Amino acid sequence: MYTDGYASKGKRPSKARKLASMPKEDSGPSSPPSTTPTIPSHIAQSNLMQTAVKMSLTSGTFIDTKLYAFSRRTSTGRVDTPVPIFANSSILRAASPYFEALLTRGFEENRLVNIDDGFPADRPSVNDSYDYDSDSDLEDDDDLDATTEVASLGLNSDVGDASQSPPDTVDGSSSSEKKGKSVTRDPFEFKAGRLGRVIHMPDTAQTTLKAFIFFLYTGQVAFKPLKSSPKTESASAASEVSPQAFSCSPKSLYRLADRYSHQGLKERCMAEIQRQLNVQNIMREMFSNFTSRYPTDPGRRAKLPTQ
Repeated sequence: MYTDGYASKGKRPSKARKLASMPKEDSGPSSPPSTTPTIPSHIAQSNLMQTAVKMSLTSGTFIDTKLYAFSRRTSTGRVDTPVPIFANSSILRAASPYFEALLTRGFEENRLVNIDDGFPADRPSVNDSYDYDSDSDLEDDDDLDATTEVASLGLNSDVGDASQSPPDTVDGSSSSEKKGKSVTRDPFEFKAGRLGRVIHMPDTAQTTLKAFIFFLYTGQVAFKPLKSSPKTESASAASEVSPQAFSCSPKSLYRLADRYSHQGLKERCMAEIQRQLNVQNIMREMFSNFTSRYPTDPGRRAKLPTQ
């Protein structure tokens, strides 16, 4: 089911590649070790999901990681409305050297936190320098109501204003705290909730990231039509209550696969891009932003359709 994965053809992320998700060096106390078991390296990528489910029966934990990715592009080009995506760190680490490094080394993303909390106030909730202007996996602001989206996903209502910090305590604070007395907190004291890690992906659309993680889980992927193609109904289901893969732009997923050195997924995305080329759109695609980024791919390798 799976094509070539990270373990076989991927490479350890360089320092620049690690910064793709803007990890922050952790200056605080080290976190307690993760309770999520590590999938042994000899497990084939096609068996990662089954192995993770099996291990969760004894560990009691399957979802232990929350990733934030942006979902909306405004009329000014600003990208905003971060959306949470929940995942299993064992699968991410086993399938990707990038996530293995990010979740095991001294980055802030390696700290255990309550993943049921809302969007962190110390993280920007907008991105004014998103580097892929033609990303069709971002919703335009006339297609997505940010307030409705945020409310439906359980994010803090002040997600658009990173300067506002949530209160450190709830109404049940101790009397000592309410009276202003100094209280020493255990650095590993957490509110009730699931412990896990939070990763911020400021340069990836949430639609693309969901499709990518689903691919790591199952080896399945579904693609939307190119913008230059006739608008047809996607073969995949966008609904989460479905066994079908999340659909996304083949160009956007290619960009993500290229960043994380997943050669097999890159090949599948490129094959889909070429499949959708026709006499009506090939010239537009050859001079697109995507082709200028990856000049050796669709523009040079695609064959002009004869029909």
